Amino acid sequence: MQRQLPLVVALVAVFALVSEPLYLSLSWRGGLPDDYRRLTELVPDRELSASLTMGQVVQYVLRARRGEGFTVEAKSQAFDAFLRVEILRDSVAALVATDDDGGEGRDSRLEVCAESTTVYIVGVSALGNMSAGTYRVSGRRQEGDCVEARETRARREAAEQRRLEVENQARRDSGFAAADRGTIPASGTTERSGELGFGDPLTSDGRPHESYRFECRSGLRFRFEMFSSDFDAYAIVEDPFGNRVAYDDDSGGNRDARLSYTCAGSGTYRLIATRFGSASMGRYRIRVTIEGSGVIGRRPGRPVSPVNAKRPSPRSA
Repeated sequence: MQRQLPLVVALVAVFALVSEPLYLSLSWRGGLPDDYRRLTELVPDRELSASLTMGQVVQYVLRARRGEGFTVEAKSQAFDAFLRVEILRDSVAALVATDDDGGEGRDSRLEVCAESTTVYIVGVSALGNMSAGTYRVSGRRQEGDCVEARETRARREAAEQRRLEVENQARRDSGFAAADRGTIPASGTTERSGELGFGDPLTSDGRPHESYRFECRSGLRFRFEMFSSDFDAYAIVEDPFGNRVAYDDDSGGNRDARLSYTCAGSGTYRLIATRFGSASMGRYRIRVTIEGSGVIGRRPGRPVSPVNAKRPSPRSA
């Protein structure tokens, strides 16, 4: 008996080695919904060949661990290959992506990145379901951790976006500083004069301009007028965030500009004096008049209609 013991141990070890993959495979299959247990497994880095009948969709299961990336391809010389990849979530297949001609010629190709250990359902069909013939399908494993690579790429892109925003802000600040001609007081009526020339900084749409800072409180209404006999005047109001909230070309008569605006929020607004259309330059004059307190919170720039204005209640006798 002692002589047979090593042989028995060896046989048990061999059986364990052989049966473990089978057990794991059966265990994994047991976790699939009934509709998917008999599907062929798409083994990574192994190409499968099969035939497709007209109108048929052949499905495969592809197991993936978190961080594994795959390039799924369907190739055929007989028909225009179409790929559909779904992910199993709580025994329900949810669409991930589809592709027609992402590969060479009429072949299809999709990139899949597993965000968690999961099972994908890969469907192969002919585009339009009006063809048949042989095809090849594969799921080539990509190198490295695709989730980590994607997060690294996202961080790099975010850092690049922040860098560009800082550069753009510095450029805007520089342009603001070059165009700035001082502050307009938020009281009474103020007039200023200036001159547009080819050396002036440009607005975002390419107009030479000069600007004036205006500290406006929420609900304050003012009128901005611009006059010039040398060019077609164009008046613009920008809010504290740099958004263009009001503009006018010829409302002042002839080629003069006039607009009224109620500040939607408190902060530093920019009153921009520029030209409209032509390449003419020359002198201009602006006038800013405080018209009073508007209705806080209403739509900016829309005047209160006398019909809708609140009437005072009659005094009791």
